[in-house]
Amino acid sequence: MSGPQFFETRMGQAFYDGTMPRLVKALERIADRLDPAGPQPDADMARILAVLPDVFTFLRLLASGKSSDAITARTLLERAGQTPEVPR
Repeated sequence: MSGPQFFETRMGQAFYDGTMPRLVKALERIADRLDPAGPQPDADMARILAVLPDVFTFLRLLASGKSSDAITARTLLERAGQTPEVPR
């Protein structure tokens, strides 16, 4: 593969500095809500659980490093209502 690695690009930096921490926090909230001793899912959690398969698809596409997959990943984010922040 020629050119910079994903983590060396602006999109990669935005992903690792912004998107990935938000994904981890969201997964932690999901785990907390799914704990039988914890609070029960509410409307926000139902929305998060509904897009969770798209999140994993997004991660798989980004990891592939193909530009066409990056476009698809952005489409998945937009569909979930999350537009990635790209540093300028």
